[in-house]
Amino acid sequence: MPFDPEWVLALARDLPAPRPSRSEAERRAAEEIAAHLGRLGLHVEHRETPAPWGRALARLGFLVAWIGLGVVTTLPATPLAFRAFLFALILLSIRGASRIAARGARSDGLPRPSRHVIGTFPAGAAPPVRIVVATSLRSPPSRWMNAWINVVLFVFVAFGVVPLIPRVGASIRAHPSAGLGLLAGQWLSLMFLIAGPKGEATRPVRGDNRTGLALLVELARTWPKGLATRAGAIFVASPDGLGRLLPTLLEPPGPALLVLLDAPGVGPDLFVVGRGPAARLAEAAARDLWVPHRRWRSGALDRQVPRVLRRAGLACVALAGTHGDRPIDPALLAAAAQLVDEVALRWARRAAPATAQGASPVRSSQNPG
Repeated sequence: MPFDPEWVLALARDLPAPRPSRSEAERRAAEEIAAHLGRLGLHVEHRETPAPWGRALARLGFLVAWIGLGVVTTLPATPLAFRAFLFALILLSIRGASRIAARGARSDGLPRPSRHVIGTFPAGAAPPVRIVVATSLRSPPSRWMNAWINVVLFVFVAFGVVPLIPRVGASIRAHPSAGLGLLAGQWLSLMFLIAGPKGEATRPVRGDNRTGLALLVELARTWPKGLATRAGAIFVASPDGLGRLLPTLLEPPGPALLVLLDAPGVGPDLFVVGRGPAARLAEAAARDLWVPHRRWRSGALDRQVPRVLRRAGLACVALAGTHGDRPIDPALLAAAAQLVDEVALRWARRAAPATAQGASPVRSSQNPG
């Protein structure tokens, strides 16, 4: 079936605008993707993986470290009763922080298992080669913004906080009540960091990953039939990293290809991201098909994949657009879909063992040029 970029754009506009953390929009988007895959005749499964507690623990650890800094500056030359009061305040702060973090986590979905939407074509025996096309149900935060925040925090701590510690300690020893104010200010400011911002986007924004979700559905609709005898296709919409899902999804481990869709069609460029053989294969296919692209050599995707799967033959590549308030290019959407099909066909032809007698070979259905 021919690719329909207008339908992809319409679906991307209709999907709820995702956020970097779990929200009601994510749940509605997952339901819509599952419904579309089901209408296409795919077997749809909702699979859960253990909750990622890293973010909540990092916030709580930051709180403890920040309060510890205040304690270090207030303990010297203070009465025993005041030290006991500070110790009780630390315990109350950690307990209150844990409660607020739990409430924020319930809103973000951190303590709950992650629910992945998985669509597969009905098949009999397990195929020798599997191809996983995956995308995120969340809109990742800006990479540049995170980098600038880290730089600002480093400069603030290195050149602002550290030199002030002796002076602040001397002032607090002279005025013990200032220690309470310091700890209270730290506690209140860090409550916001632990709980995190709430609410959903007030308007649909360009630059999120709704194009990836819409393209996932369209790829399932137009998936080449010639791959049926050589490779099994798995379409995944995941709320977070695939590291916990892939070991159960690709059981037993074997030759497999992971193609990650990250806001394809957004902005003026289509990036082929990766370092391994799948990325090199995708770059060669893009050149043969005259697909405009840029290569981004990054090992971040490979590091998300368990080592046991890489040893068993799992290769990874991502096709990414530009996150931000950028226009969506229908031509780049069509090019991304064409490239996914071609990479899957070439990978199946390379990785699959010789087919049984009577099986038709996998041939490229694309037209270079």
